[in-house]
Amino acid sequence: MFSAFGGFSIFAFFGSGTTWPAVIAASILLWIITALVMRGIHTSTGMNNITTVAKVIPIAMFIILAI
Repeated sequence: MFSAFGGFSIFAFFGSGTTWPAVIAASILLWIITALVMRGIHTSTGMNNITTVAKVIPIAMFIILAI
């Protein structure tokens, strides 16, 4: 994910996803998700819904643009 962010000029410090900022950001993101899951099923369900929508939107946009 952070290597994809590194492709944008504003997030160039993430590089190819193997730089220290990318590793630290990925670690923070994983700990946040872990904390949400440990808080309870309702919180993790909401987070899963948000990530599902975040995955479906680019796929739908690609299909629409390809057509």
